[in-house]
Amino acid sequence: MTHNDFEKAANYHHLGELIMQSELLKTIWAEICFILSENINSNVSESIYEQAVLRAIEKLGWSQFRKEIVIQPSLQIGRQGSIRPDIVIYGPEKKALIVIEVKRPSEDMAKDSAIGQLKSYMRQMKADFGLLVGIELRVFYDGNLNPQTEPLLLEKIAFDHNSSAGFKFIEIFYKNNFLENKYISSLKETIGKFNKNREVKKLRKTLCSTETKDKIFEFLKNEYTDFGHDIIETAIENLKIELSYDSDSVKLKDYDIGHRKLVPDPIHLYKNKSSGEKFIFIENIETDKVRLITPQGEIKSLEINFFEEYAEKSEAYLLSHKLITKKQIDLYHSVIEDESRRNQPVKRKYIRGKVSSRRSGGGRALGSKGYENLKDYLIPVIKLMKEGYSHQDAFHKIKDDLGVKYNTVSAQCTRGLDINTDQFVSFVGSGEIVQFLKNSFPDRIELIEYELGV
Repeated sequence: MTHNDFEKAANYHHLGELIMQSELLKTIWAEICFILSENINSNVSESIYEQAVLRAIEKLGWSQFRKEIVIQPSLQIGRQGSIRPDIVIYGPEKKALIVIEVKRPSEDMAKDSAIGQLKSYMRQMKADFGLLVGIELRVFYDGNLNPQTEPLLLEKIAFDHNSSAGFKFIEIFYKNNFLENKYISSLKETIGKFNKNREVKKLRKTLCSTETKDKIFEFLKNEYTDFGHDIIETAIENLKIELSYDSDSVKLKDYDIGHRKLVPDPIHLYKNKSSGEKFIFIENIETDKVRLITPQGEIKSLEINFFEEYAEKSEAYLLSHKLITKKQIDLYHSVIEDESRRNQPVKRKYIRGKVSSRRSGGGRALGSKGYENLKDYLIPVIKLMKEGYSHQDAFHKIKDDLGVKYNTVSAQCTRGLDINTDQFVSFVGSGEIVQFLKNSFPDRIELIEYELGV
């Protein structure tokens, strides 16, 4: 047998192994689809579905017997807090590799609270990967290659036997492959696409900006100098230039928002269990009732049992996806404006590292219930987030503790400082919030350092 014959035989053997491995991955994915979707009732209890997820993970080679998989470990966070993720996969040195949050197939996986909880667990346990498992599978990444401050959503995977994303998931998270870091090349490719999309969005925003319109006007003035300065100025005086993409024009066409400023904080929606209509949440008024804004643009006190929490999204998102009506959002703006007048938030212009306040007062501007911005809202929320709470969970807890609206807590931590929610979360995560508060409340530095550290 010649050398070439040996080489051909080796190549055929390698090809055979690749085919067998590919078929194995497809078989494992088909089994996981059966376990988590086809053989499960959508109304299954979370505990039973959690056991199904455990079975699915063991198909990937991880073992609960060898303590590679741990169900609901109780982990101490801070001096008094603790967290209990649904499932954690550990590596050989007991390092948390993958955190898994389980939601029943009937639950809405788009809820920010579910996603925020998983991201918080990933950060607290320093796990590079997180899985949100429900009616579909979502993969998050927060390792050294993550280009953003929050854990990055890598993929949404439907439980479909023929899903190429499902095959890729098995290839990456199969125990031996994962421990050998065979996912790196695929991960870099995905992150490269994310970075490209982010730059495209950034450029699209720039192209539609006022600055770009000004440049176009300057170009026209320079291009047609033969007509003379006065004629050009007169000709373009009433010229309108509109720069937009189809996704943007939907909002402007269907909803006349004029020059009104969009509400920057998430709007909390409830869905009527019977009709499916979406109502904007205002506040809890009794243990079994809430005040909501109906699709017809009316404020009503309704039984909470008739509703389920649907989503927390920005106004722009809700308008573009037609989840709320113009009557609803107009009334919601009136409620927010009235609330802002009562609470008298301090307005500040933020420049990174500096803040200029329109009035001093050290955070002592009191709302309608006598609470102050810094001591009663900001510091407690920040401390909870440092203990592992997501910002939504922290807002909800302070809302319950103080007996105020969720929107009030959110406003005090964002609009009260003239920043948005993303900035607030970023400042807390990076630790920059402490210096920001010192700049904002120079007469309360001692309190800030005592509660939050230097």
